[in-house]
Amino acid sequence: MNYQYVCPIHHDVVLFVESLEKLNYVVFAKAEYCPKCKKSYFKEQCDELDLESEDGN
Repeated sequence: MNYQYVCPIHHDVVLFVESLEKLNYVVFAKAEYCPKCKKSYFKEQCDELDLESEDGN
């Protein structure tokens, strides 16, 4: 299952991509920069999109 985390203001800007098939055991909280709104966001602040449900799988 794959998830994308997009900017809460500009939903066309993907800031994080996560795959549950590849679990990371050590996760460091790191903010990502959105080039459109010029702000940085942590994954918890972003809107989550389930890529498989959008594809109809």
